[in-house]
Amino acid sequence: MERGALSASDHDWSQPHPIEDLAHICYTQGQYDQAEAYFRQALALAEHQHDPPGQTMARILNRLGMICKYQGRYDTAIDCYQHALVLLLPHVGSEHPDVAAIFHNLGGIEHARGQYSRGIPLAQWAVTLRERALGSDHLAVAADKAALAALLEGQRQYGQAEGLYQEVIAVYERHFGPEYHELGVIFNNLASIAYARHDEGLAERLYQRALAIKERHLVPTHPDIAVTLNNLAVLYKNQGRYDCAKPLFQRARAIFIARLGPNHPNVIAFQGNYERFLAALDCPE
Repeated sequence: MERGALSASDHDWSQPHPIEDLAHICYTQGQYDQAEAYFRQALALAEHQHDPPGQTMARILNRLGMICKYQGRYDTAIDCYQHALVLLLPHVGSEHPDVAAIFHNLGGIEHARGQYSRGIPLAQWAVTLRERALGSDHLAVAADKAALAALLEGQRQYGQAEGLYQEVIAVYERHFGPEYHELGVIFNNLASIAYARHDEGLAERLYQRALAIKERHLVPTHPDIAVTLNNLAVLYKNQGRYDCAKPLFQRARAIFIARLGPNHPNVIAFQGNYERFLAALDCPE
C-alpha cells in the first residue's frame, strides 16, 4: 500500500430490509464488525422468506461479502459472492445488472489481493453487462469502470486506467458535482498514477484533494481516510519532508489499528511504511 490505490466502492443493489439499513450505516462509518453482525441477522431472517425466492438472500450475501472484503477476509468474501451468484442466476439470468455487481465485487477481491490480471476480465465483464443494460452514463457503469481502472493501474497500464478514471469523473461530476464522495477514491488513484510517473507535485495535489473529499463525507476514523493519509505520508517521507509526514502517519496508524486490527492486510502494509519512516528519522539521508 506504499502508493497503493484503493479500488472504487464495491457494489450492491435493490431494496434493503431495515436491519440492512442499520448494517449500511455501520459500513459507511467503517464499523465493519457491527455491520457484519447486522447482515448476518438479516441473512437469517431472509432464509425464511420466499418473495422472490433467493434474490433477497443473494442481495444480503453480496453485501456481506463486501464487509468481509473490507475486513481482509478475502476467502470468506468470495464464498459469499459465489453463493449469491448461484442464488441469483436462476431468477434474473446471466446478463442482469445485479449479476454485474457480483462480478464487480469479485474483481475487487483480486485487486485487494494484488492479483490484477485475474481481476481484469471480471471487471471487464461487469462493465459490459451493466453498460449494455443501463447505458454508458449510468452511475453503476461509472463505478464498474473505476474498478476496472484500478486493476489496470495495478498492471501499470496507466494510460488506459487514466482514461477510464477521466470518464468516471465526468459522469460523477455531471450527476453530483465536483465534491461527490466517490471522487475521493478516484483522485487517490490518479495521485497514485502521478506518483508512479514521478510527477510528485501533481500526486501531492491529487492526494490532498482526495483527502479533503473523504474528510468531508466520512467519519474522521474511517479506514478509507487512513489509506490516503498513508499515501500522502509516504510521498512526504520520500521527499524528506518528515515534519509533514509524521502527523499523517500517526493519524493513519491510529485509525487502522482501531478499525481494522493489527492483522489486516492494509495494516500490515502500513506498518511496513511506518517502520521505514521511523528508520529514516533515525538515519536521515
